[in-house]
Amino acid sequence: PPVDPQLNVERRPDVITELNARWAKVAAGRPHASFIPLAPALSDASGRLRADFDAGDGLHLNSAGNRALAAAIRHAIASSNR
Repeated sequence: PPVDPQLNVERRPDVITELNARWAKVAAGRPHASFIPLAPALSDASGRLRADFDAGDGLHLNSAGNRALAAAIRHAIASSNR
């Protein structure tokens, strides 16, 4: 998931993007696995964790962020069952 790189300098957005691309490839090669891209649901226009979803440390989700995460997962599951 996206983070605030100003508060988490060791978690660079470019590295997160690269890691997510690798996980997507792994999931694509497994018949019963799916990669759920969370950045669209959790990040702002610059790719950082949305401030209204941040628990305050730039990394962990608050209750609104957890609801958005759950909604993204529910949507992905519903879409895969069609």
